[in-house]
Amino acid sequence: MQDSFKAYSIKVTILTITITVVGFFFCTSILHQSLFTTFPFIIVLFYASSLVVFYLINKLTTARPQKFIPMYTLFTGIKFLFYTLSLLILLFAWRSDAIKTAITFGTCYFIYTGFEVYSVLKNLK
Repeated sequence: MQDSFKAYSIKVTILTITITVVGFFFCTSILHQSLFTTFPFIIVLFYASSLVVFYLINKLTTARPQKFIPMYTLFTGIKFLFYTLSLLILLFAWRSDAIKTAITFGTCYFIYTGFEVYSVLKNLK
């Protein structure tokens, strides 16, 4: 279990660095703007939640494999509610960057969720 979590944490760190560099390049070079205020919060939120959820799912899978599907569904639902609440807080706190925040949040959600599903399924085999 520890080896798969270590490998996942390295991969998700590389993914986070890549998203940060691409986001910075996109904002400064293509949009000719500085990074908006919520960008670092979104990146840290997705990075930390991905590590926590993968660790818990990995731990449950090794302890009780028969409980994987209900627990994965539960964690996914809780994570989605947490993301929704976080997005609402960010949107209301920084209304001037609402559109950029929503687009960045949605993009990160799909990237990190896809990466997590891929990693969990790969780890089950």
